[in-house]
Parts: sequence; structure tokens; C-alpha cells
Amino acid sequence: MMVLWLVAGTIGLLALLGAAYFGPPLLVRRRQVAAVRRAGRARLALTFDDGPDRELTPVVLDMLAAHGVKASFFLVGSRTQDAPDVCDRIVAEGHEVATHSHAHRNAWRVGPWTALRDAVAGYDSLCRWCSPNAMFRPPFGKCTTPVLAAMRRRGAPVVWWTHVAEDTSDVPPDPEAVASRVLHDGGILLMHSRHRMAPRRAYLLQLLQLLLERGNAQGVTFCKASELLHA
Repeated sequence: MMVLWLVAGTIGLLALLGAAYFGPPLLVRRRQVAAVRRAGRARLALTFDDGPDRELTPVVLDMLAAHGVKASFFLVGSRTQDAPDVCDRIVAEGHEVATHSHAHRNAWRVGPWTALRDAVAGYDSLCRWCSPNAMFRPPFGKCTTPVLAAMRRRGAPVVWWTHVAEDTSDVPPDPEAVASRVLHDGGILLMHSRHRMAPRRAYLLQLLQLLLERGNAQGVTFCKASELLHA
């Protein structure tokens, strides 16, 4: 009987620890998504993760410039070493730079201190292009309570999304259907400005072109992620 009580107690303790470790970020995310959906009608924030990249990111910037649209780029700090001039261009053209950590660690798959160090290190490696309280988007959308608390101490919003472009899928969806849904709902769209696979790059650029052309024609207001968060 004593063994059963010990097992039950251990399970209960682990459940409480898990809820404390994962629960608060999940709650913040749910509330943020609901708020952005309410504020996002006819407003769309285009956000790009995983850059900078010497091949895809400049093409994305060219397309945004051609339509007079500003976007938000969540950059991976370790990748800026290979393309600092691309980061300079993002800032020079009036886009928003935020952090996507330093080494793109999944906080749910590494130890607590590793995830925390990676999140904080992103600000150090991106300090040339973004402020110490710039927005933070957790890699893979996975955040923990220690990371959330660290971001709150520095006054940095943790930002998720309301739509995904699905440009990392092995079999991309119909870009026409995705564009129609996103333009109808508005909100924050997750895309990527770095892809190694040519089909994913082609899909991303096709979708972006549809969004820019049809969005302007339909009177959609394109904005930066921070503007939509503060709406």
C-alpha cells in the first residue's frame, strides 16, 4: 500500500511540475491568439521566421518593396554571421526585426537552462538590429515558464501567430486556398524567409505574391506584428 501511495504521489508531483513548466505559456498563447483574431479583421501582419538567408530573404524583401508593404522578421542570431548585410537591408527598408533565439532550440526538447540561454543569447547576437526588449518568437512555438518569465523581465513580448503558411510541409497546400483564408481572417501569418528545398521556396514566393496582390486589391491593411499586438 505504501508503494502505491508513493507512486501516486510521484505521479501527482510530476503532473504539477509539468503544469507549472508548460501551462503559463500555453495560457498566454491562447489569450494572445484570441485577442489578435478580434483585432485582426482586415489587418494582416506578415511575419518571417528562420532568416536571414542570402537566397530567399532578399527575394522576399524585393517583393515587399514592390508593393510598399512592411513586415516582421524573426531572425535566428547564429545565422546573422553569414548575412549581416541582409539584416542591414531589413532594417534600412523599414521592416521590424525581432528574435527567434540564437540557435533555434526547441524548448520542449532541451533542458530548461539550455532553452533559457538560447532565448536570451538571441538578443546578444541580434543587438545590432533589434532592441533588448524586441519581440521574441519561440522556435517551433514551444515556450516554457522560465523563458516566458525572462522575456517579461526584459519587457519583451512573446509572439505566436493565428495562421501558418504551411511552407515547411513536404506537400504544400493550394496557395490559392491559403491566401483566400488568410486574407479573409487577417491576423498574424507565420512564414519563413529561409528554405533549403526549392519546392518550399517556390511555394512561399507564390503564396506571398498572391497575398500582396490580392490584399492590396481587397483593401487589406498590412502591418507589422507589433502594431497588431497593440491594436
